[in-house]
Amino acid sequence: MASSSVRRFFIEFSYNGSRFSGVAKQLNSVHTVHNVIFKNLQESFSENFELKSNICISSRTDAGVHALSNTAHFDIATHEPYRSDNICAEIKNELNKNFIKDQNHIRIIKCSEVSTNFVSRHAKSRTYLYRLAYLKNGQNYWNEIETVKKIDQLLKNKSFNFSLPYLYPFKNYLGIFEADCVTELNEPISKDLFFEAIKLFNGQHDFSAFTTKQGRDEMMAKNKNPVKLVDIKINSSKSQFMSNYLDKFHENYEIIELEIKSSSFLYKMIRKMVGAASDVARGIIPIEQINKMLSEPKKYYYKDLTSVMKPYGLFLKSVEYDPNDFLK
Repeated sequence: MASSSVRRFFIEFSYNGSRFSGVAKQLNSVHTVHNVIFKNLQESFSENFELKSNICISSRTDAGVHALSNTAHFDIATHEPYRSDNICAEIKNELNKNFIKDQNHIRIIKCSEVSTNFVSRHAKSRTYLYRLAYLKNGQNYWNEIETVKKIDQLLKNKSFNFSLPYLYPFKNYLGIFEADCVTELNEPISKDLFFEAIKLFNGQHDFSAFTTKQGRDEMMAKNKNPVKLVDIKINSSKSQFMSNYLDKFHENYEIIELEIKSSSFLYKMIRKMVGAASDVARGIIPIEQINKMLSEPKKYYYKDLTSVMKPYGLFLKSVEYDPNDFLK
């Protein structure tokens, strides 16, 4: 048999994050995106191909976070001078066939051969999409809730179980197919104040106050730079999935989309940013608090002042590279 040559391949793939315990490699066969792809790469190839490396995934997402397009690279030894497009077709087709058979919610979008010097984590930027659901005319419900609370207090009734479900039916308005694809802003909230607060994160800042203790420990251990240049775009006119076919009952929800782009992000940074903006909009913290946390982050390392938003509705939209990175 001819001597083998090691070649590097690059894949783009999507997944439903609600079906996985995150992306990163974990021991004991935990159901993560990395573990599933790696296992199938080991088992999918013909005798002429051999996996010679681990897989390096460009962007780690938490459990519940989806990807429209994540990326990775890995090395394969080929024992014959196979054409690149033939190998790529086999990788894509075999992996997707196995994912479908095993009901794994991952799909390979694209496969290509790259230089052995290419590293998927060395991306130029990453763009996330956060889909948030806002109840139109929600203030009417919130006013009624406050009225019921006052009545219950007068009656010395400490439980609102009999009153509130009829006046707080927010989840009822969300289409069933949006369950894992949107995070609800379902408390009394000022949408205008939310937008004003989220825009404070635009530009270059030290975001070390907008991660967790775990994130800061990792930042310090790996000497990660917490200063990021962030660009946020807002679109508040999106409707629900298949909205043309939904009953009028579901029209009470408006979908807000945040498109958040940076070279990289700290652990749970986006969810902490959006959580802080939500806290401002709910009157939990003043808007000035965000500026203070950005300008003097070390003062807030051990103060749990802001919320962490739920992962539902957070998508890794794309990973961007310099075109020259793909030149062999």
